[in-house]
Amino acid sequence: MTLPDGVTLRTAVVEDADAGSRLHRECWREAYGPITDLAALEQHLADAAGWVARWQAQIEVGFAPLLAVDAHGT
Repeated sequence: MTLPDGVTLRTAVVEDADAGSRLHRECWREAYGPITDLAALEQHLADAAGWVARWQAQIEVGFAPLLAVDAHGT
């Protein structure tokens, strides 16, 4: 895989769970919003703490996603 200049991949750590779960929920909105009932989707996405907890648990058991990081660390 070729990455853009200045971009590296790293494994997520527990401290990434909040930002990762927010991004995950936004991706769901973008992907499923046009094809599903918006009220039902928003209800599914409303439990922000639950999404963070699932991200944390996934990271802790070794199923951490890879994150793309630019040269500035974002």
